[in-house]
Amino acid sequence: MTHVSIRPITQEDDHLLRLCHDYSRQGELESLGWSQEQRELFLLTLYERQRQLYHVHYDWSQFGIITLAEQDIGCLLINEHQEHIELIDFTLLPDFRGQGHARQIIHDLQQQALSKGKAIKMMLSESNCGFDFYLKLGFTKQGKQGDAWVLIWQPTSAAVS
Repeated sequence: MTHVSIRPITQEDDHLLRLCHDYSRQGELESLGWSQEQRELFLLTLYERQRQLYHVHYDWSQFGIITLAEQDIGCLLINEHQEHIELIDFTLLPDFRGQGHARQIIHDLQQQALSKGKAIKMMLSESNCGFDFYLKLGFTKQGKQGDAWVLIWQPTSAAVS
């Protein structure tokens, strides 16, 4: 398998960020019975709001574009705190899912956290298609905040293999 890498975000990446955003929310919208036009308007509004919040609350230098052989395949946003690394947003485009790339990225993040003695923390809805994936990679449920679970991976050498 070709190794994926992370490059810094640029001004030209807005289209890719929007694609990642929209793909990551498709499952949530399917059950609503909305027209395509309603979905697109809702997704655009949600994307613009999320982008504003991310700019206010997060260091954009920690937002990266996931690449495979120089092709952009997804996005990743982490926020490094003194005691843990927060995984805020992680999306692979559909054509690149199920090929081990997500596992590799999370494994690399776990190695980074382990080397710094930090946990990885994230919020995730149990209905998210990746929920079981994170549990298999050693994340554990640490309680709920609203509709989302707080998932934590602790930096033990046995947890990264």
